[in-house]
Amino acid sequence: MQLHHILTELTAIAAQHDPHFPASLQAGLSRADLQAKLDAAGFALRPPQEWFALYGWHNGSVQPDTQPLDTPLFHYHLFLPVEAALAEWARRMETNRHEPDFPLFELFEPNLLPVFEFEGEFYCIECGDTEQPRAPVWFDFHGAILCYDSLHAMLEAKLECHQTEGIYVRDADGWEDCADEAACAAVLLKHNPCRKQELRNCAHP
Repeated sequence: MQLHHILTELTAIAAQHDPHFPASLQAGLSRADLQAKLDAAGFALRPPQEWFALYGWHNGSVQPDTQPLDTPLFHYHLFLPVEAALAEWARRMETNRHEPDFPLFELFEPNLLPVFEFEGEFYCIECGDTEQPRAPVWFDFHGAILCYDSLHAMLEAKLECHQTEGIYVRDADGWEDCADEAACAAVLLKHNPCRKQELRNCAHP
């Protein structure tokens, strides 16, 4: 399934809870504009092509006052505008510089660029010295753990979880919760072989 189609389907699911969500998605940015923002932030590594495709689709979701929207793109994670993602990366690098053991020890990995967020936990895409078509996604919350083979594989798996009856259910307030963690874990593993060790039976991250 093409990334654009996956994102369109996830947007439709989010709109079931918040009909205003599609309108909150900012216009996508050109590759040149995205590269300019990376350069301005001092981000010298190369995100994969699928990262450029994501932000070419839409540049995150925001409130009318330009703050990130509270409605998630999938399950309960917010789609960060690239400016917010780079600001978070810069904050992490500043934190690293104030660590007593820096540069021998880095609290945050410089090659991980945040993309999705919920209350201090982030899904970050791995960036490298050369641009790749796809790249692994790491879950970063008090330490990073490899959890998805690529952004595409992650979102495709999340979409299948949403579309599989009985995995996600809505609570009394309309928010989604995982009702069948074993089924969710199986779907995530099917799309992401990297989970076969530590995360084989995990529905999260």
